[in-house]
Amino acid sequence: MIHFGAETDTLEYTGQIVREAPLPAPAALGEALEQFKGDIMQAPPAFSAIHVDGKRASDLAREGRAQELPARPVRVYSAEIKDLWLDSKGGVEYALVDFSVSKGTYIRSLARDIAAAFSSAAHLTGLYRTKVGNFCIQDAAGFTDLGNFSIESAVAAEKAAVRAENSRRGNVNVQ
Repeated sequence: MIHFGAETDTLEYTGQIVREAPLPAPAALGEALEQFKGDIMQAPPAFSAIHVDGKRASDLAREGRAQELPARPVRVYSAEIKDLWLDSKGGVEYALVDFSVSKGTYIRSLARDIAAAFSSAAHLTGLYRTKVGNFCIQDAAGFTDLGNFSIESAVAAEKAAVRAENSRRGNVNVQ
């Protein structure tokens, strides 16, 4: 689930906002997705498990020593918009996109790069992996206990997590 309008340092809703930008039009999002199909070069997020000089990049980033990681080749086999949540002006605030990608692809980085393609900003609100290698979610133990993954469920989870974090920090007046 991609949330447009703000990019965070972690490229997830748990991070600190580092950049804000206008929301994209639905047509612009569709065009950008087409640009990111096939073989592309992708820079991994600063908050990742990639090792830099023997330390995880995420550990360095938490210490305030974020590293710009070199781009590497990945493949996006498909990118299909499943649902959109538009704001009152018709801009895409949230997009549920079904990606099929090669090993090593970061969906967080895809969200960042797709948004940048039309001068917006984005981070992930949720990620639902349906397949890894030969393993499919439908074959997982407890699959039938999983709730529906939708824009509404991801936004509700994001808002609940933000409220909980604000409460933990003592910011009770923040939504």
